[in-house]
Parts: sequence; structure tokens; C-alpha cells
Amino acid sequence: MRKVLKIELIIVVVVIIIAILHPVVSNNIKYSKAKKLMEKGNYPEANDILFDLELDKFRESEKLREICNAHILYGRGEIDMAKYYMSNVNLNILSKKQRRMEKEFIEQIDSEVDDYVEEKDKEKRKYENKVKNGVPFVGMYEKDIDNTKLGTHTSVENQYLNSQNKEDKKIVYAKEYYFKDGDFIIFSAKCVNGMVTWVTDNREKYDEYLKAKKNANKNYHSGSYNPYDSMDDYDDPEDYYYDNMDEYDDYGDAEDDWDDYMDE
Repeated sequence: MRKVLKIELIIVVVVIIIAILHPVVSNNIKYSKAKKLMEKGNYPEANDILFDLELDKFRESEKLREICNAHILYGRGEIDMAKYYMSNVNLNILSKKQRRMEKEFIEQIDSEVDDYVEEKDKEKRKYENKVKNGVPFVGMYEKDIDNTKLGTHTSVENQYLNSQNKEDKKIVYAKEYYFKDGDFIIFSAKCVNGMVTWVTDNREKYDEYLKAKKNANKNYHSGSYNPYDSMDDYDDPEDYYYDNMDEYDDYGDAEDDWDDYMDE
């Protein structure tokens, strides 16, 4: 009986030891694999492995991830951010081969970063001028929607759109900003995820609207306004309404006049 208990106790102890050592052994294997991947230049895959190890604060996984992130960002063209990540790297934690590779990488970044920053500043100034002197455009940041020559938007509408991704049918949240004169929509810009993705420009129609409005006011004050005088110039009641908005309380009244005219 005692012999059986002794064997069972030994088994329990062995199981406990394995349970304690297994994560450490497993992490060491992963750590070695990540370093080998880095030496081969496969930084994205190494980064994925190191991410899990960093959660366990295993050895130098966090510092190695900084190197991986620098290479990944450099590959995306973000040279300034790559320099930022490499600026505090401790090369002593690397193998001799890896140290040589990373020193060459740092020299490469240093030779390119000044031109990159200068070009980025030019692009920033160009963007700011385009915003300041123009109207909202596709690719503009939503935060700049009121910084164009159109000024502050008149109203905004929250919208829910169907995703264009056939595999992912989720609902997309959007905002549409309107720039109006009364009920006339001069310009509108739709934003998704903080960026302008669609614009509608009615400025040419607005110029025509102002001219028609001015003429309508003259005719109105002279007592000669007739809603049928200019209907032949339009293809639909909506355009007619926009050009003669001051003569109607709402679109429905203009549409009634249009229908009466068409019936005749």
C-alpha cells in the first residue's frame, strides 16, 4: 500500500514539475525561433511570435519587438517612425550577426530620414493650403471640414451605410456635412472613419440659383412674377425649385406648380 502511495506521489510531483517547466521551455523555443526569423529578415512573423512573449514579459521580447516594428514601419515608408523605434535599441542583446545587420539598418535610416522629413513637411504644407484655399475633398481629414473657404458647415446628418465589402456585411457609420444657403445645398461632404470619402458640389447651380433669385425678386416686387415663365428652362421640378426657392414655402408647392404646368 505504501509502495503504491509512493509511486502516486512521485507521479504527482513529476506532473507539477512538467506543468511549471513547460511554459518556460515553450517560450524559449518561441524566443529562439523569433530571433532566427529576424536574422532571415522575416520581421513580421517574428513580431507576431514576440507579441505573445511580450505579454508574459519574457526575456527581451519587448525590445526585440521594437526592432521588428522599426523594420515593418520602414517597409511602409514611415522612415521617421522607424528611426524613433531604433533610437533606443540596445544592440547588445543581439547576436553578432544581428548586431551587424541592425547597425547597417540604422545607417540606412539616418541617410534617408532628413529628406523624408523635408518631403513630409512639403506635403503637409501643400495639404494645408489645399484645405484653406479650397473646398472639402476626398481624402481630407474630417477634423478639417470647417477649415476650408466654405467656412463652418450648416448642418450634419448621421448615416448608417452598408459595407461595400462582400465578405463583411457590417454596417458602416458615416456623417454627411452640409453647406447651405437656406434650403439650397451648396456643397456636401460624406465622412467615414475620420476621412472625407464623397463630395457633392452644387456651386455652379448655386450661382444660377442666385441669379434666378435676384431676377425673381425684381419680378416679384414689380408684380410681374409668374411661376410658369421659366419652367421651360428646366428638366425637373427639383432644379426649378432650387432656383425659385424664395417664391415657395417648400418643395411641395413648387412641385404642384410644376405638375399643373405639365398638365397644361
